[in-house]
Amino acid sequence: MGVAHPGEINAAFADGFNRRDVDAMLALYDPEGAVVEMDGTTSVGQMNVRDHLQRLVELGGQMVSTNLTAIVLGELALVTAEWVITDTVVAPRMNGRSAEVLRLQPDGSWAYLIDQPA
Repeated sequence: MGVAHPGEINAAFADGFNRRDVDAMLALYDPEGAVVEMDGTTSVGQMNVRDHLQRLVELGGQMVSTNLTAIVLGELALVTAEWVITDTVVAPRMNGRSAEVLRLQPDGSWAYLIDQPA
C-alpha cells in the first residue's frame, strides 16, 4: 500500500530504508512499477524492484528524503525530492535528487510507477 498523498512518499521511503524493511519499501511501488538503476537501465516489476531495494538497503547508513514538489493530474502525480544517505558502507555521504511518477491505486493510495533516484 502506498501513501495517502504523493508528497508523503519520499519520507515513507526513507523510513523503510532506515528500518531496512524492504517489504515496506516495495509496498510503495505500483505492481507494474519500475526503477531506474545507476547504470541507466530500468528494472520493471515487483521482483526486479525488490532486488534493487535489497541492494540499496545493503548500503547501510541513514536516509533523509525531502519532498520538493508534488504535482497531481488525475490519477498520476510527478514528485521530486532531495535525498541524502550518510555513513554507508561505500561512502560517508551519498546525495542526489529524484523524480518519480506516481499512480493512484484502487484503494485510494499513491504508489511509485516510475522511480528515477539519481
